[in-house]
Amino acid sequence: MRSSMADLNIDDGGGESFSGGYDANTSTFTILGNSKINTTEPAGCWRISGVFHVYVSEKPNWFHRKMTKLLLGWVWIDT
Repeated sequence: MRSSMADLNIDDGGGESFSGGYDANTSTFTILGNSKINTTEPAGCWRISGVFHVYVSEKPNWFHRKMTKLLLGWVWIDT
């Protein structure tokens, strides 16, 4: 059985290297063996221009979406 952990090795150019990885089962990045960064699926994105999108993990409430559309012209897109 294949492991779902992808290994990552980084050399900072000064002779020190850092290692870590990504576990697809838990959506967790591990850095230096003890620091973890949890990742989640995006809830949606703001379409700022035709090709520029900003993805966020939590959907803004209806008032924020409406005011952002009225004041900034950004469009909310659910994923």
